[in-house]
Amino acid sequence: MIWDDKRTKITVMLLLAAGIFLRFYFYFGHVYSDDAYYDYLAYTLYNGNFGADYLGYPVCLVRIGQTWLTSLSFILFGTNKTATTVFPMIFSVINMVLSYRLVKTVTRSEMTALLVLLFTVFYPTEILFASIAFTDLFSTVLVNSGILMLFVADRDKKWLYASLSGLLFGLSVLFKINVFYTGILLTGLLVYQLFYKRTFNKYIFISISVLGTGIVLEGLIYLLINGDFFYRLTVMNSLSGFSSNDFITKGFVRDLTDNISAVFLRRTMLFIPLLAVIQLVIYRKYRKNRIVVYWFSGLLILYLFFSMSLTSYHPMPIRFTWYLFPLFLPAMVLATKFFTEMKKKWMLISLTAYIVFSIIMTAHFREYFDMESIEGFEQFIRTNCDKQIYTDHFTKYSIDLIDGYKEPSRVKRLNYQTENIIPSGSLVVFHTGHISEINKQGFSYPEQKFYSSEEFEEADKFGSFIIYRKK
Repeated sequence: MIWDDKRTKITVMLLLAAGIFLRFYFYFGHVYSDDAYYDYLAYTLYNGNFGADYLGYPVCLVRIGQTWLTSLSFILFGTNKTATTVFPMIFSVINMVLSYRLVKTVTRSEMTALLVLLFTVFYPTEILFASIAFTDLFSTVLVNSGILMLFVADRDKKWLYASLSGLLFGLSVLFKINVFYTGILLTGLLVYQLFYKRTFNKYIFISISVLGTGIVLEGLIYLLINGDFFYRLTVMNSLSGFSSNDFITKGFVRDLTDNISAVFLRRTMLFIPLLAVIQLVIYRKYRKNRIVVYWFSGLLILYLFFSMSLTSYHPMPIRFTWYLFPLFLPAMVLATKFFTEMKKKWMLISLTAYIVFSIIMTAHFREYFDMESIEGFEQFIRTNCDKQIYTDHFTKYSIDLIDGYKEPSRVKRLNYQTENIIPSGSLVVFHTGHISEINKQGFSYPEQKFYSSEEFEEADKFGSFIIYRKK
């Protein structure tokens, strides 16, 4: 059973209700980031012309699971912004239930499971990902589901659950490669048990084998299509930004500064990983669940220092909290030790402080993505639905989504070849951040000073979105 008594059932249901309410209250929708690429690719699949006119990051092409789910949502709910958030919301609810169930299975502690559920319900990054089309939540839910199935397989001695575990791990690769780290940890655990415990865990072996088979099959498909068995890693390397010769000058310094700071000192992570590490030090003589310690410590080391490249040392740059999504759960499990050791009064005060700080940090995400400006910009676009728009390809993908991907699109890609043929009365959307980002990718678009001529006038402005009108 998921819960053992009526009081626990009521507590779980109330927490889930609170979580669902918060996810709708802090609804983000479209944040004009990588979701623009994912949504556009999903539309091209829905339209039967996958990848047509796509100019975004190549890595988005290999995260095909995101494309499939969003395309399915377009089929069911129409080609609109709301449809892109249906499956994220569903998976977020699943993740809350999954976190409770997995922690209870691993720790066999009702209190720990309830506290982790509370942490998950109010965790800012978890709330954020309930309503934006990013891959991290999907990947993490599938990985953690695979871990749960593996524990159940070992407990019930059922190889079928182990196979299901490997299948879930394999499916997660279609969204993001987080499971590679889990696979490394499972392999290490299998080897440890084999050589030090003199036992062979066939359930771990089955799970890893199924995952490995899936990865090999994917590699063979890419070998046939692109001539590169390691195509997924190749496109990941293209995002690292480091050559094979600059590890000492950039990579090492980044590991010791940016990555460590990103893990332990980010407010939006509520310092949960830091609490987990401190707990490991303080209660090092009273560690009861070594599996959780191994789970957290192993992921932490891999995220900080494991190389993204097979040819040179390229640790993953941890730019955003969602890069660490799979680390959240084991960190939360360890962090609960602080709360369970408190007297009831202080525990309630501390949990209340956690909830308040979580809500504040979730609101901070709205400021980070400048949702007020986004909402104003979208209202302007809808109001001026009869105007032809010129902009960069990245912003175009998002405006097309606002328009419901109407054919033919009223949004034209603007570049140095078309800048002189913009019809009078047309709008030009300029976004400093978008232009800066795609310029780094090798695309050439007019800079803001181009629109300071007498041929243009500023029509409106919403944060970083500046709208010009051709006179």
